Amino acid sequence: MTKISPVQNNTIPNYESGLKKSSEKGFQGHLQKALQHKESSPITGHQTQSLGEVQSSPLTSLHPSTHQIIRETERLLDLIDTYRQQMADPQKSLKDIEPVLQALNKQKGRLQNFCQQTSMHDAPLADIVNACTLTVDKEMVQFYRGDYI
Repeated sequence: MTKISPVQNNTIPNYESGLKKSSEKGFQGHLQKALQHKESSPITGHQTQSLGEVQSSPLTSLHPSTHQIIRETERLLDLIDTYRQQMADPQKSLKDIEPVLQALNKQKGRLQNFCQQTSMHDAPLADIVNACTLTVDKEMVQFYRGDYI
């Protein structure tokens, strides 16, 4: 076995010998000076003005067609979630799931038709709509190609 030599006591430096004691009380002395200065100077306060009522900025209203697009997109997302749950259920067969997939395709078509009839005023919403329709298209191809058999 390897022998470990003991640590010598004189290797630890003595920092206490380098400290100088001040004649004042240190922090206590500075605190007393600050308190005396505070008591000798009068406290002068400022009058502050009240803020009054704060006006909020006007809310930007959504275009009426945007509300309908949001509703149709939410319906499509709900159907996508239902499809996802049924695909995860081992008790469900592909024949049981196919009607949900057909409903997804119908809702996707309804949403695309509505988006074509109205102009999209919200770029992030258009991105969400495109992502949803692409997801449905991808699932349709995978389902009918037989990827899930």
